[in-house]
Amino acid sequence: VVWEPNLCSIMGEGVKWGPELEVALFHSMHGHKPAGLNKHFHMACIQHRLQQSTDMSISAEQIWEHLRTLYDIQSLDEFERFPFPNEQQEFSLPDHFIAAEPTGKSNQGWLS
Repeated sequence: VVWEPNLCSIMGEGVKWGPELEVALFHSMHGHKPAGLNKHFHMACIQHRLQQSTDMSISAEQIWEHLRTLYDIQSLDEFERFPFPNEQQEFSLPDHFIAAEPTGKSNQGWLS
């Protein structure tokens, strides 16, 4: 990607997203999906790649803001499935786990 800073630049708090900057963003997103369980990790990778390719300091929030104008991020995030059950359930430890510290073994915990 050939970068031309005069066509795309940070203006105050906002970012002027021109075609060249969007192409750089899409290249930065290659292999990183900002949705699902690891979306924040992937966003950190996208942000790092984008900053390296453009020499611009663009925050993750500015990238999220722009992606929200392009995609329904909330729906994409809801569509992603967790690789494990993620339902809240009532839980309590059995009574024998909650017993006081074993005598004579203080500071070692109940597993020792």
